[in-house]
Amino acid sequence: MTKRCGDLAGFTFKVTSELVGKFSTTMVIREKKFDFAAIYTEKMEKEERKKVKWPDLQVEGDPEGVFYGGRQVDFKGLNKLSYEEKFKHQEFALKFYQAKNMKKSTGSPLEINPYTTVALEQKQEGIPMETQRWDYDKPASVDPKNGKTIYSSATFKPHATYPDFAKDYWKIRPETNTGKFGIELKDGVLILTVKIHLVTSAPIPPGESLDMIFFFIKLRVEEFWNSESCGFNQWVYHRRNCLRGDKCNCSVIKGSKGEYLTAGCCKFPFKVKIERGGIGDNVINIHYLTPVQRAEAIRSLAGLSYWGAKGPGFGPLRDASGKKVDVDTKNLFYPEDRVNTYAHEVGHMLGFPDQYPKGVIAKGAMSAAGPVAGAAWPIDDSSVMGMDQAIAKKIHAEAEWFDNWINDKLEEAVDLIDRKK
Repeated sequence: MTKRCGDLAGFTFKVTSELVGKFSTTMVIREKKFDFAAIYTEKMEKEERKKVKWPDLQVEGDPEGVFYGGRQVDFKGLNKLSYEEKFKHQEFALKFYQAKNMKKSTGSPLEINPYTTVALEQKQEGIPMETQRWDYDKPASVDPKNGKTIYSSATFKPHATYPDFAKDYWKIRPETNTGKFGIELKDGVLILTVKIHLVTSAPIPPGESLDMIFFFIKLRVEEFWNSESCGFNQWVYHRRNCLRGDKCNCSVIKGSKGEYLTAGCCKFPFKVKIERGGIGDNVINIHYLTPVQRAEAIRSLAGLSYWGAKGPGFGPLRDASGKKVDVDTKNLFYPEDRVNTYAHEVGHMLGFPDQYPKGVIAKGAMSAAGPVAGAAWPIDDSSVMGMDQAIAKKIHAEAEWFDNWINDKLEEAVDLIDRKK
């Protein structure tokens, strides 16, 4: 019989008349390398079929549970095995002892099977990103108690004229890198892969190369999105049918190199990967900061400056020829002009719209009267897609294009929960 971790399961055995009134011991054993799993000693009361509970999957605080995915106990290096190998050790049977007599169960063992790897080809294009640009109608006020910005219904008006923006700016712009990513469930982890291809028309600074720049961008993006404090790893997907509910003690544990040692039993974490791509992927034109701008950018990355690198006279950033450059999914500066700019632009590649007041707001988040309560993509200064570019929010992890995909591939419902639960 195949079961998922967290399912209701058990073994039954028949008590014959000669055992009635005697104490007997039932052991749940691993069929593979690690033998002992759980033990039950009880007095046989009458001739009947007895049931042994599946240890650790139903009883909170069961001290004997040593199941991968349940309470994790590392017997002789179980954590060091591969994802598939771990599950090969999740086959269990019974041993029944009465005095010196021992009987082993017959038939197929009870087992926990791994989730199979499933993937979607690179380029999940067409993410619903109908957008519109909004302007301030009058300055927003500030709450004196907490310093937060207050957006009243009269704060915004629809965008009227911007000579440097196309008339159809609010429509999905095919020339931008929005919604280009791959998604797969591998070894119990939901992996979001963004492929980028770097190009440059300006002379590369001495001692540097596009290879170096790629790895710098990769480091900065993965560092943010895979963080447990500000990235996707604040949450995990959890099987809705897990009978332990919020008390599920399946562990999601990372190793020293950031790889997942335990995952994919009842809980599935996120992981963002940046990989090299080609012309058909997210093509990014790299521009270079001046020495003065680099110093400003370093202050921003160190938390000493909010806005980071700026152009001459605090104007817009410009390329080597002096042409104005709008930092977006197709144009990035090296080094990073402001903290989390790379993570913000990759957010667009994952399908997320801007969430700052004068930015590009997803339709439905705003109306002619101002912000809509409970909107799908609200203005949020602290969001990585907002003014501060500070933190991923739950709205990003529970985006419908992620949720629909994993629910379809798992063929069972999952809920997004706080990782600390």
